[in-house]
Amino acid sequence: MGSQDKIEVISIAKIVCKNMNLEQTKIETTGGVDGGRGWVGDIKYAHLDISKLKSLGWVPKISSAESVDRTSKEIIQNIK
Repeated sequence: MGSQDKIEVISIAKIVCKNMNLEQTKIETTGGVDGGRGWVGDIKYAHLDISKLKSLGWVPKISSAESVDRTSKEIIQNIK
C-alpha cells in the first residue's frame, strides 16, 4: 500500500543493510542529477499517493521506514 510520509531511497538502502548485518557497507550513488537522483528517471524519495484509499476511510498504521524494516526482515528470514 502506502503511507502518509515519504522516505529517501538512500534510507531504504541503509535499513536493508542494517537488517542484513551490513552496516559497514559503503553505499555509493552514481550520476547525481536534479538534486540527488542517481540517474535520469530515478527517484530520490519514495512517496506513494494514497489519497484515494484515504477517501475510502483507510488510514496507514505504520511509516514508510517501518514498512521497509518489517518487509526486509521478513524477506531475510524467508531466505534463511
